[in-house]
Amino acid sequence: MPHGDPMNEYLRCISQQIRWKKAHPTVLWELKSHLQDQQQAYIQEGMDPDAAMEQAIREMGDPVMVGTQLDRVYRPRVPWGTMVTALLLTAAGFYLRFSLEQSFSPGNILGVLFLCCAAFLGAVKLDVTVLLKTQWVYGVYLAGAVVLRFFPLPWNLSLRLTPYFLLLMAPLSCVSLIHHLRDRQIAGLWLCFGLTVIPLIVLYSTLSLLLLLEILLLMLYAIFRGGFPLRSIRTQLQQAAGLCTVVLLPILLLFLRFREDERFDAILHPQRYPNSLGYLYLHLRKFLSMAKPLGPMEEVEQLERYLPFSGADRLFTWSVCHFGWIPALILPLCMVVLLTKAVLLCRKQSGFLTKLCCVSILLTWGMQLLLSMTANLGIVLISSIPFPFLGSKLSAAVNMMLLGLLVSCFMRQGLREKNAAPHTAKTRLVIRKTQNGVDFQIRWR
Repeated sequence: MPHGDPMNEYLRCISQQIRWKKAHPTVLWELKSHLQDQQQAYIQEGMDPDAAMEQAIREMGDPVMVGTQLDRVYRPRVPWGTMVTALLLTAAGFYLRFSLEQSFSPGNILGVLFLCCAAFLGAVKLDVTVLLKTQWVYGVYLAGAVVLRFFPLPWNLSLRLTPYFLLLMAPLSCVSLIHHLRDRQIAGLWLCFGLTVIPLIVLYSTLSLLLLLEILLLMLYAIFRGGFPLRSIRTQLQQAAGLCTVVLLPILLLFLRFREDERFDAILHPQRYPNSLGYLYLHLRKFLSMAKPLGPMEEVEQLERYLPFSGADRLFTWSVCHFGWIPALILPLCMVVLLTKAVLLCRKQSGFLTKLCCVSILLTWGMQLLLSMTANLGIVLISSIPFPFLGSKLSAAVNMMLLGLLVSCFMRQGLREKNAAPHTAKTRLVIRKTQNGVDFQIRWR
């Protein structure tokens, strides 16, 4: 902001009083527009332009007082309810693992807490709208998939890092690609889908298929919410049907081709295969049926023999058998509350990019919750996915990073995105003259 001009000097003094730096562009644009409107009004009354600007500044008031008042108006809107719920879930996970797993020491808890806090605070500091507009997001996603697939890391790190890398990068990369390719309409839609799916194919696993369904839902949301400027509803429906066919048809063909395979027979008739996952789930459902509403069940020793504790993957099952159904169900209920509060806050986002980022994070958590619960209840015969915020060190860190990105989106509520027109925000600064000076309020457009 150049010095010397009275208006710019006045605005600079105001901006020094506002501690939230991200609010400066929005506030200064609104104030500058108001001052210029007042100047034009005085010029029409016959005043000199310089004198008109001085009069407009004089009526606005002392810049320190104005800046102090605006500092109270523009503050980061921290979603404390969402953050506290997520932190309670993480703390509950640490307590349960410490209670059920003898090797999970307090030192491990402190290590996980430090890792989660670092991941959360680092993600909160990021400007999501700037991060997802950079082209290196997809580059990291593709390069990471190639390294994990073709360059095995020591200590079996490749196998351990793959699921968490996909959970974090696949949805965010899809959001970034949608932003960069949306102007290409139909071609951009299919190019975005294809580029997102390539790393999932490189790192093929059961989780890849599940993330493919999540990417499909994210693409459908972008189609029907104007992410791609398609001409008509008919075109949107045609492209949505095409995406669904491309994703679901191969899965159906694979099922039809291998339905006579022994692995499918083990799913349909698990009692015939004592070493299969389905047979294990038969015992799991049996133990859950014997669990009490409160307190440990009597057959805990049999549970430990047939279903040894395997860390976070079976945490809910062991919680039901050791503490009862009522205490164990508090965990998924807290996660449902967190998702509900996050959805309500997501609906208030003004920018399409931040809203799409929020949707991708909510889909990731929803998928984790659904699959973890169904696997722990013995409904879906797949390898269990850790419960959100209750998993291993890497799982907890990834989910806390996603929480940090979500909070970063929510804190920008009411602010315009970088390089976007100020009037695109859903809120505006209202400046009213009163007997005591000038009053500032934030109102929804």
